[in-house]
Amino acid sequence: MQIIYNISINVYGLIIRFAALFNKKAKLWVEGRKNILEKIPNNTGKSMFINWFHCASLGEFEQGRPLIEKLKEKYPHEKIFVTFYSPSGYEIRKNYAFADWVSYLPLDRKKNMQEFIGKINPSRVFIIKYELWFNMLNVLTEKKTPTYLISGKFRKEQIFFASGGSWFFEKLRKAFTHFFVQDEVSKNLLQIHGIENSSIVGDTRIDRVMEHSKNPQKFPTLEKLLVGKKVIIGGSIWDKENEFLLQYKNKIDDDTIIILAPHEVNESRIKSLQKQWAESVLWSDIDQQNICPKIILINCIGILSSLYQYGNVAVIGGGFNASIHNILEPAAFGLPVLFGPKHYKFDEASAMINNGSGFCFEKFEKFSSSLNSILQSAELRTQIKENQLEYLNSQSGATEKILSLLLQI
Repeated sequence: MQIIYNISINVYGLIIRFAALFNKKAKLWVEGRKNILEKIPNNTGKSMFINWFHCASLGEFEQGRPLIEKLKEKYPHEKIFVTFYSPSGYEIRKNYAFADWVSYLPLDRKKNMQEFIGKINPSRVFIIKYELWFNMLNVLTEKKTPTYLISGKFRKEQIFFASGGSWFFEKLRKAFTHFFVQDEVSKNLLQIHGIENSSIVGDTRIDRVMEHSKNPQKFPTLEKLLVGKKVIIGGSIWDKENEFLLQYKNKIDDDTIIILAPHEVNESRIKSLQKQWAESVLWSDIDQQNICPKIILINCIGILSSLYQYGNVAVIGGGFNASIHNILEPAAFGLPVLFGPKHYKFDEASAMINNGSGFCFEKFEKFSSSLNSILQSAELRTQIKENQLEYLNSQSGATEKILSLLLQI
């Protein structure tokens, strides 16, 4: 199986290089990994204590971020090294202030990992959620490097628990010093398969969104434009959510506006949305507005999580594709959240549906009626805000639990 894995990795590398000829994201992936050893710290003599955090992309980074910042606060002499697999994480956080170095992770060939890890010589490694690479784990195991899984969440249908994935699961079992998991289901699955070194700590994403909601980025021009308005925020929307919002547009009054943030922010996608939303104003042109437009189209990245502070309700994308995007960010500001049916991977979606602050929709009729109820009742919005914050406060604290347990391991 290891031979098949290594062949697959090499084939994958060739495919990415071919795709880089015409795909911008693939090109960033390839270009960012050139001369990678020259860009990382040389700690071969182990003169530095390096905490290495590896994330797949931006979402996983946000899960690891509370722990990074707490470690930097408590142990400022220790170094922080952050790696990303995806350009969507690296390009946004390559200048992250709490990290001493930020880098791409090389392709998971054994030689690559031996050179990469050998040069960094990390004192501890934190892998976020399940960004797991066989050769990376193999080298860390050989070097006996303390390695921890943060915010792990396991389901029985994952490859590790399938009969054909047992070889990889064995590597997983040997590589990790401890598993910090989100829930009892994950802990029980690990126990059934012979892993006892795990602790239920919760989801560090909740710590992150709660901390962010206390000090979000402010947008003074937008604040002036939104006085007296009700605001629907479409967060990371895909085609289906966009379609429903287009239909709903005709039902809103002059006191309601839509702020639309597409999942992909690129020139072709923005131009397509501008054609569909003919009356929209681009975010980049918002400072030129004297009156509030009916539709604001976000054509940049990195501000959505702060825009939720101005919303009355959020429509979150992804529920008709692979899975819903981040519903915790709007929830941290007390917003009701609407999302499509593919939410089963996220416990918070079920919790919000159960406490009346989350609304799942498959058809336009449900989408429309939910929005109408929320926008027409200030009392309902107040109750939902209380429900959201009560839930999030009850689930926070994972970061401190991890820090406390690290001292005991």
